[in-house]
Amino acid sequence: MRRSLALPLLLCMSALGCSTPEPSSPPPDAGPFPDAGPSPDAGPSPDAGPHEDPALQVRIQRMRRYHSPGGIEMRPEDFERTPISLFVADGSSLNEVPGRIGGPGEFIFSNVPDGIYYIKVGPDYVVTRARDVDLSINLMGRPDVRLQGRSSVQADILLSDLEPWRYSPFPTPPEAPGSSLEILSEEVPFFTLLARSDELSEGQTSWRNSGRNVDSPDTIPVFERARGDRLWVHQYAPRQAGTLPDGTPLGYISLVRAAQLPPLDFDDSQLMPIHGSLQAVPSTHSLSVDWRVSAFKTLAEQAHPGARARPFVLSIVTTISGEADVRVPTNGPILAAMLRPPTLAEDVQTTLVYGNPYPSSRDVLVRAFVTLRIPLAPGANQFINTGSIQWVGRVADLSGLPIRPLVQPPRALMADGADGYLPRTLTSGPLVISWQAPADGAPDGYVVSFGAPSYEGSGRIFLAGDATSVVIPQDLFTPGASRLHIDAIRSEGYARSGQPMTAYDHVPRGSATTVSGVLTRPSAIHFPAARHGE
Repeated sequence: MRRSLALPLLLCMSALGCSTPEPSSPPPDAGPFPDAGPSPDAGPSPDAGPHEDPALQVRIQRMRRYHSPGGIEMRPEDFERTPISLFVADGSSLNEVPGRIGGPGEFIFSNVPDGIYYIKVGPDYVVTRARDVDLSINLMGRPDVRLQGRSSVQADILLSDLEPWRYSPFPTPPEAPGSSLEILSEEVPFFTLLARSDELSEGQTSWRNSGRNVDSPDTIPVFERARGDRLWVHQYAPRQAGTLPDGTPLGYISLVRAAQLPPLDFDDSQLMPIHGSLQAVPSTHSLSVDWRVSAFKTLAEQAHPGARARPFVLSIVTTISGEADVRVPTNGPILAAMLRPPTLAEDVQTTLVYGNPYPSSRDVLVRAFVTLRIPLAPGANQFINTGSIQWVGRVADLSGLPIRPLVQPPRALMADGADGYLPRTLTSGPLVISWQAPADGAPDGYVVSFGAPSYEGSGRIFLAGDATSVVIPQDLFTPGASRLHIDAIRSEGYARSGQPMTAYDHVPRGSATTVSGVLTRPSAIHFPAARHGE
């Protein structure tokens, strides 16, 4: 039996010797973010203290917007729980400026000179020169979720009325795997693959398995019945979407059966109950797609010398509508998906037929992306998978338009003035990264990270679209070997929002990553300590 790729899991998990510049060198050109203005919920600005010049104040607003099936709940940031700091750029040094809590969700820094400064909130940074900055963020699920501190559970599975189980009927299984099962919650952050196609028998229509170990890509949350925490069970199956010009069958997967289970309590004191009867999901929707796969392949090969493309993925997902063009999340739940192997990078014109068990008030998006394969060293034939070229749009706005990248990768990456695509060891001082704008023009913003830029918690730097360089704060560049990623973001809604930390929440949106060579920081290297204000 041939083991098939777990496409639903791939889709939801997918989606980064030196010289020290002279202290008198100009600060990196971070560019201004649009001035969001005072938050309407912030209330009047607190009066400046006796030694504070209001013209030198920086006011930070930060709200947490929680998106769940019950609606959107807003909470002001608790700065005792999420510390916030401000650092002024002085050449390649970052000097800290003290601040204080203002009103709910408000933090005020005084005596901040004109020019570039860095705001650190949690693990992330925003680089700007604006005086009123909105650092609000969008989160999936309800507030006050507790975590269990582990990434696997023991489950008691009792599922009936499955569509008869199928292995992949297509000659290239990654294109459309056989049947699979996944579970997810929209009230708490939880998603995992429950069964791949080779884990059940062909034709099987029910499944009982008590004590099965279920791994999750993230930490398992605590489910609370009183808060309405629930699970969805999805069954996917292969379908055919016509043929390619040479007659090759064109396969994809579609959501064919689903069940929303009752609210549950689960805190690891018992097996996770996954009990239910799946209901058919009628295929009442269709989408004509003109997917320019070759354009994604071309940009993937520009992200780094020797870069290659991984499989190309197009998915139809349902999402919760937020304010204006905000949609959370933009990577699931999945209604249908197609995967093209990198050796089959022809453009695809076809129609995908799918069903949708979610409420009609939900929005439906199309997401196309390719993950990058970056050589381990110049000329090497071994690769790591990191970075991506992505496109996201609303089904309602597609109207037969071609699906192609909206932005190209940043170019001419430099690390401390040297070629940033080659391996380098930092010998002294802070790291300064510079680049050129994409060949198709300046984007609406950049996200810089040593991990995948779209992944929360990896420590990211958000910059405006006219930025061309940045000092990497020392807490992001830890000892060891790593690769820097720079995502160029193009999204009119993001540009209008004035909220730099919502780079991946707006639709339509495109992003493209460039990836550095291996950058090594020896553990013995010394960085100058940040100078604190008086």
